[in-house]
Amino acid sequence: MLIQQGYKYRLEPTAEQAARLAVLCGHARFVWNHGLRHSRAIEGKIKNCTISQRAGHWYISFLAERRIEKPQHPSSTAAGIDMGVAQFVTLSDGSHKEPLNAYRKHQKKLAIEQRKLARKVKFSQNWVKQNRVLQRLNCA
Repeated sequence: MLIQQGYKYRLEPTAEQAARLAVLCGHARFVWNHGLRHSRAIEGKIKNCTISQRAGHWYISFLAERRIEKPQHPSSTAAGIDMGVAQFVTLSDGSHKEPLNAYRKHQKKLAIEQRKLARKVKFSQNWVKQNRVLQRLNCA
């Protein structure tokens, strides 16, 4: 069985490398970064490489293809999951799971930062800086 698996790493480029990456962002080019920290080895043949920037941080993603045995599930019984409106998830045994609600965790801070952004002149330097603060908060 042939599968494709993605690996994503955060890059920590030097100032010179960051300037060069800003020029090349979105292009498939030769990738160099001596500060790349591997949290796991890439298994299989690398098929694709993408460099991206999000909320002021650089990331590199690899798509690797490898062959594996067809998986066999050890269980002989099935479980049912119902995703609904009133309850986030209801399992077949009747138990409920609550959502993580990352948005609700940061809702007050988001409202404050959005009000600050609304008071800035659109596309001014201060607006751009405040927009970055808001992007980082949304990524958290």
